[in-house]
Amino acid sequence: MTTHLDIPKSTDRLINFGFHLVKLKPNSKRPAGGRNWQQRIATRPPHWTGDYNIGIMGGAIIQPGKRLLILDIDVKNGQTGNDSISRLQEIYGPLPGTAEASTPSGGRHIYYSTPEETPLTGIRGILQQLEFPGVELIGEGLYVVAPPSTLESVRKVFLIKASVK
Repeated sequence: MTTHLDIPKSTDRLINFGFHLVKLKPNSKRPAGGRNWQQRIATRPPHWTGDYNIGIMGGAIIQPGKRLLILDIDVKNGQTGNDSISRLQEIYGPLPGTAEASTPSGGRHIYYSTPEETPLTGIRGILQQLEFPGVELIGEGLYVVAPPSTLESVRKVFLIKASVK
């Protein structure tokens, strides 16, 4: 099911999924509010005003005993994230179904829950080091731009396949 919502309604909906959100500058991936943006992460529906984008924090506790791991598949600027995902699936089997968002450039963000004790710091470049270019693991202290934010004048589409698994 594809859902198109305005930013405030989407913010509330993403919070209800258990996501921790960061306010981003309009049409940007950069946090609003300067250097202390990590101190203003929303875990309850925020009262943000003005024009803004939203980001979803990786590594956050999204339900008791579960943390959020985001698989970031890039295809822009010659990156071969889809090829890397295909190779990963040939080796390890298909990815489990879960919530997924497409990016303006044709990439994807796939949201998974992991056990709370899973270390999610310093994991961003692991798959690239293992020869899977264009695929990043987004864990603690990192975020992805969330739908329906606008980047490159293109609004992101949120494809909800299921709850985050």
